[in-house]
Amino acid sequence: MVNNSIAKKNNKTKEAIDNSVKYLINQHGIDNLTIKQICEHAEVSRTNFYYYYKNKDEAVLERFNYIDEYFATIVKPNLTSSNLSENLVLYANYYMKFILKFNVDYCKQIYICQIKYSNSKITSYERPVYKILIDLFDRFKSSNENLKNENSCYLADSFLTIIRGITFNWLICNGNFNLELTGEKLIKIFLNGLL
Repeated sequence: MVNNSIAKKNNKTKEAIDNSVKYLINQHGIDNLTIKQICEHAEVSRTNFYYYYKNKDEAVLERFNYIDEYFATIVKPNLTSSNLSENLVLYANYYMKFILKFNVDYCKQIYICQIKYSNSKITSYERPVYKILIDLFDRFKSSNENLKNENSCYLADSFLTIIRGITFNWLICNGNFNLELTGEKLIKIFLNGLL
């Protein structure tokens, strides 16, 4: 019982830190974010912060775990079509819906973070955001003549490049177009050329 209450308190502390990082990125941007600000906003000590994270960069990169969790728990179970194109369009739609949960300025900061703090964890093929695509391409390669000789990791990279490019364009246009509709249209054009 004591261990359970300690675990709940630890989860609340980490959640407070994570929520503060998200809020403060929106308010000040990544470059101006400090550990002192995070601790003050989260109402935790620096010791508590360092219990969970080595530095500010690690706390910011934690944001990427949320998209992986979303893809593993929400997206993957819904990619059940016997048609690769349908699964890929649905994947892209889920990606766009995830992006739209946040405001444009926050998403811009996350893109900056991806560029500034890029590491092997972000681009790992073991991340659900990649693994789900790789598994989809592997599952359908044998039944698709155009894909038989293609590497599934390369296909997943290419598909994510298209999705990220659409998202990036939406961000530089300050969200001035319908991300879901435009994304779906462009993904279908890409798939018509691929499949």
